[in-house]
Amino acid sequence: MRFVFGFAGALLFVSCAAPAAIDTAAIQTTAAQTVIAQITAQAPTSPPAPSPIKGGESPAPPPGSPRSTPQFNPFANLTSAQRDCLIKELGDKNFQEISGFTRPPSRDEEPAMGKCLGFQPGVGQTPGAPPPGAQLPPGTGQTPAAPFGTPPAGAQPKAPGAGQPPGGAQQPSVFNDKTFFAASSDGLTWSEGALLAEKASVPDVMRSSKGILWAYWVDFSSATGANTEKIGVAKSADGKSWEKLGNAKFANLGSLVPVDPDVIELEDGRVRMYFYNIAVQQGEHPIHSAISTDGINFTVEAGTRFKAENIFDPDVVRLKDGRYRMFINNADKIISATSSDGLNFTADAGVRVAGGGSIPGSIVLADGSVRLYKCEKGITAYKSADGLTFTLEKESVIRGAGVLCDPSVAAMPTGFLMVYKVNTGQ
Repeated sequence: MRFVFGFAGALLFVSCAAPAAIDTAAIQTTAAQTVIAQITAQAPTSPPAPSPIKGGESPAPPPGSPRSTPQFNPFANLTSAQRDCLIKELGDKNFQEISGFTRPPSRDEEPAMGKCLGFQPGVGQTPGAPPPGAQLPPGTGQTPAAPFGTPPAGAQPKAPGAGQPPGGAQQPSVFNDKTFFAASSDGLTWSEGALLAEKASVPDVMRSSKGILWAYWVDFSSATGANTEKIGVAKSADGKSWEKLGNAKFANLGSLVPVDPDVIELEDGRVRMYFYNIAVQQGEHPIHSAISTDGINFTVEAGTRFKAENIFDPDVVRLKDGRYRMFINNADKIISATSSDGLNFTADAGVRVAGGGSIPGSIVLADGSVRLYKCEKGITAYKSADGLTFTLEKESVIRGAGVLCDPSVAAMPTGFLMVYKVNTGQ
C-alpha cells in the first residue's frame, strides 16, 4: 500500500478504478464514514466506571490504554497518500492515537479525516454514527460489504461534486495516481519529471545487463473491482522514450493478487519480481516472487520470501558482498530483511528509517554504500555504509504539487533514472 491501497474491507475499492457510470463520491462517502463509526466503536471514549473484579477476571486496562486491534482494522493498509494526508492534517501523535484505537477521532478531527478520504463527515449526522444504509465489514454484525461499485442501499443520485471538498477539488486517491520518471547525474539533483503512465501507482524500474530499462507499476486502468489490479510493463533503451507492453502475465498464480512490484536481474539473465499479495489483508502480509526470462511472462515461485504484519512495498537490492537485502514499508517505518539466496529472507533487527510515508526505493552505489529514498517532504534521500544504519543525505530531492511518493531508482551509464508516483488530486 501501500500501497498502494485503500482500507481493508470497506475501503478496498479505493484501490481500483471505478466504472464510469458509478458515482464514486457517493461510495467513498458511505465507506469512509463507516470507518469513523468503526473507530469510534473500537476506541474508548471515557474511563469506565470502577467495578469489583470477580474471580477469574482480569482487571480492566488503565484509561487511555490501546485496545487490541479489531478483526477489521481500517488502518492496516492505508495508501501512502492517505497516510501522509492524515499525518499532515492530524499530526503524527494524534494519528498514532486514532490508528492505534487508543481513542476515536474528535468532532474537530473528523473533517480532517474526511478530507483525506475524499468526503465530508458529520454533515447532518451524529459524529461517529454510521450513515443510513451503511454496509459495515463482515463480522461487525452488519450487512457484508457489497461488491465493488455497488451504490449504498437507498443512495440517491448526487449532483456533480457532491460529497467533495468546496470548489470540486479532488482529494488524493489511487484513481489519480500517475507514474513519472526523471533523470539525475548524481542522484540528488533531478530533472523535471515526465509522465510515463496514468492510473499507475507504486512503480519500479530496473536496468538490465543488456542496457534496457524495464518499468513496472500497479495498473488500475482496467480494474473492475477489488483485487483486479494488474501489473503494467514498459521498456526503454534510453530512459526517454518508453514502449508500453501491456500487463505482466503470471503462471501458477492461484489466488495470489500481485501488487507493489520490485524486479531485479539475476546472474543468469532472468529477472525475479518480488510482490505483495494484496489478497491477504489481515495478519501477516506475505511477500512472494516470480521468475521471468523475457520480463513479461512470469512464473510464481513456491512459498513466500518474507512475511510480517502490516508490511508491503518490498524493495530488494544486491549488496556488495553478494547478499540480498529487502527494504519494506512497515506502517510508519522502513524495516529490512536479508537473504543469501534471494529466496529466504530473515528479518534484520531494528528500524532502518522511521517516519510516515515510508515507501522505500534503494540503490547500491559504486562504493558499496546504499542510498535509500522515501516519501518525506516530497522524496528525500538517506544513505548508509552498511545498508542498516542510515542518515539523512538530502531532503526533498524531488518536490512538487500534490503527493510525490513510491520512488524507485536505476543506475545509468551517466547517472540515475527514477520512477515515482505523483497524485495532485486530478
